[in-house]
Amino acid sequence: MEEFVNDTYASYVVRTMLQCVSGVTVMADISKSKKSRDQSDENGDGQRGIMARDKAFLEVLREFTNRIMLWPQFGGIPSGSLGTLEVDFHNSKLGLLGQESQMSNCSVLRLNTLSPYLAYNEASAATVQTLILVLNGSLGKLLPPLLDLLYSNCFSQEEGTENTLPYVFQDNCAQRTLEVALSVGSSTFYDKAYERLFKGRLVDLCETEAKFAVISLIGGCKDKEKFSEIYEELEPNFKRFLTEGEGGIMLAIAKASQKLVTKQGNFLSKLLEFSSCTDPEGNNPCLIQSVLRIQASKFSKGSNKITDAGSQMVQTLLRFNKPIKMINSMLSLPANELRDLFCDPCGSYVMDTFVSSPSIGEKSRDRLRNKLKTLKGRICRTSVIRNGSRAFDSLWAVSDIKTKATIGQELLVKEAAASGNQWGSIIFAKHGLSLLRKRKSDWEAFQGQETNKRKLFKEFLSVP
Repeated sequence: MEEFVNDTYASYVVRTMLQCVSGVTVMADISKSKKSRDQSDENGDGQRGIMARDKAFLEVLREFTNRIMLWPQFGGIPSGSLGTLEVDFHNSKLGLLGQESQMSNCSVLRLNTLSPYLAYNEASAATVQTLILVLNGSLGKLLPPLLDLLYSNCFSQEEGTENTLPYVFQDNCAQRTLEVALSVGSSTFYDKAYERLFKGRLVDLCETEAKFAVISLIGGCKDKEKFSEIYEELEPNFKRFLTEGEGGIMLAIAKASQKLVTKQGNFLSKLLEFSSCTDPEGNNPCLIQSVLRIQASKFSKGSNKITDAGSQMVQTLLRFNKPIKMINSMLSLPANELRDLFCDPCGSYVMDTFVSSPSIGEKSRDRLRNKLKTLKGRICRTSVIRNGSRAFDSLWAVSDIKTKATIGQELLVKEAAASGNQWGSIIFAKHGLSLLRKRKSDWEAFQGQETNKRKLFKEFLSVP
């Protein structure tokens, strides 16, 4: 087993086995080694068939977990030496995990609790990451002991290195393992990792590849006070993060602010400063124009296109408790830019959020309906584009029957161009526009029935 875990290709078999016995599927970027990912098709989704969860399979997972925590040290430790620990197996906490000792002639095991080599080797680190995730989704009681061992032997700061970054941030494999642990670990593990590894170092970490660990730290925060500490340490550098293409950190902060319902007003104010928007209420397109083009990485700087990070940021801001500034800015966009937003692969999702966000009221949606008038003559060009057709459906969902009829009539004028297109033909069939051309009253009745069905279905799904 040790040989398999450390082998680039054989470890993939171990990781797949862990998913099968647990019934938990993990993302492809964890279940595959870096070398394997580089050789695979970039468009693959990494999904695979998983057996149904069974008690016998869970016992296999339990045994594997207990054994890996009892493995002796094997070479390749990156720095320093790791001491050993004498543990009375029958009286130790490990003995409570369900592992039956097969060493009847030896009551004391001399063990290295968890070799740092596991976290610092690419193949074995991927196995540990997979194990963490499958335990979180199946045998949760085994996860805290495993994370405690990782923290003690692989993550914690070594003596004499207080003025340098901990070694875990100097190794990509170990850092990725830490990120996974932060995403699913308990609040106790989170607090220990924050105090020992991150506190007081966040800005320095953001200047290196360790910024991804900072993003995981922010994303895994569940306590308002702890998040406020992190926020205040990073706040003086917000402008630098935005101007130097480190929007991934800002996106993580925005999502945490939305999730924990704190620091939202301050964060929006900082974005207004960054966008140089002179209107404090955001009645200017400059706010959304700036945010949509936020770069997630300094390596992608120089592009003036809508970015995935920027789109996600706008969507997150629209879910804030009081998103009026972003709403005002979005509805201030010129008609051509609004259409470009709807047709953009990343920007089209903004419309989905505008329609579905519980923070956006009917008055704001009425303003959007009125804004549709500025798109007159552009509706057809929007509906025949893949991403534009998605935004079109969202616009249709919030429109009243009169607005729908106006939009439908515009499409019927250009029926040949619209219905002859793959996406346009779907729009025509889905919304019954052929019926609108023949019998408008029947079409209006049909639309009313469809609206009632959606409301009924939504209410049915919302019932606990």
